[in-house]
Amino acid sequence: MEDLYKEGKLRAAAVANFTAEQLQFLLDNASVAPAVDQIRCNPAIRNRETVDFCKSNGILPMAHSPMNFSLAAMKNAPEVAAEYKALAGRIGERYGKSWGQVLLRWDIQHGICAIPKSHSPERQRQNIDIFDFELSPEEMAMLY
Repeated sequence: MEDLYKEGKLRAAAVANFTAEQLQFLLDNASVAPAVDQIRCNPAIRNRETVDFCKSNGILPMAHSPMNFSLAAMKNAPEVAAEYKALAGRIGERYGKSWGQVLLRWDIQHGICAIPKSHSPERQRQNIDIFDFELSPEEMAMLY
């Protein structure tokens, strides 16, 4: 990957599911730092340590499954998922937005690139329609 990057065949190198410790090892031993670390990041699994490490080292944290409330993902904390969804829903009512739009907006304002998944054209439109409102610092803190 580094050779392809140096040859100009890649614009950036990226990794997926690297922890802060693994990223530090990579930074210490590689000649090309990753531009992105795509990690599991949703309301109950925030990966705060990795997100903070990425942000402090110029790596864009990218959340896959930013709204995944499936039982498989949430088996150890279903109450956390329900709590976040309800809280985001209450905040969304203030802006005329869905709970999902609030969580995506939280990611954007927090410097996390989010990749939501939906087959529904209506949901896809909603996922894009998050740039006409801004969460207050209090709302941001409530969701962290």
